[in-house]
Amino acid sequence: MSVSGRRSFWTGIGSGLVIGAILLQVMNIAVQRDLPPMDAETQQTEAEQDWRKLAEEAGYTLYPSDVKLYTQEELDERLRLALAAAEQEGTASEEAGVTDIDAVNGNAANVDVQIKAGMLASDVAELLSEAGVIADKDAFELRLKEQRRTPKIRSGVYSFALGEDMDSVIEKITFD
Repeated sequence: MSVSGRRSFWTGIGSGLVIGAILLQVMNIAVQRDLPPMDAETQQTEAEQDWRKLAEEAGYTLYPSDVKLYTQEELDERLRLALAAAEQEGTASEEAGVTDIDAVNGNAANVDVQIKAGMLASDVAELLSEAGVIADKDAFELRLKEQRRTPKIRSGVYSFALGEDMDSVIEKITFD
């Protein structure tokens, strides 16, 4: 090949690359025009899902900003103050104590249960079963696992009706 032959060979290769790049950009623009535009809410939802997935993989739990989280000391202090106030009124209750009594039958209508930070799903199921809130602790644990809410249990003091629906109990003690 002569010098002029090599020059036209390289010019042809260069021109082909440039034309190919331009065609690729035109195809990308055409594909983007066919896609529906993403609004800010959809982008935020996808980003939130990505963060939740990453946090779950790392063993962390993300809580909504409107959820007030307490340390165990803060929770114990609030519980101590609530118990002191209840004792002054003469209606002190235990950790899983009856709060309302059906006047006609003498049956307990509501039960307060304290779920402490770090309790496992099995511990919570045992506590709720002992308090009479749920009938079957194994079924409760299974339902928590099916709904993937086992790591989403919140600590706190909750009031339940005896024999309350399992899904409403799960809704009260977990976050989305």
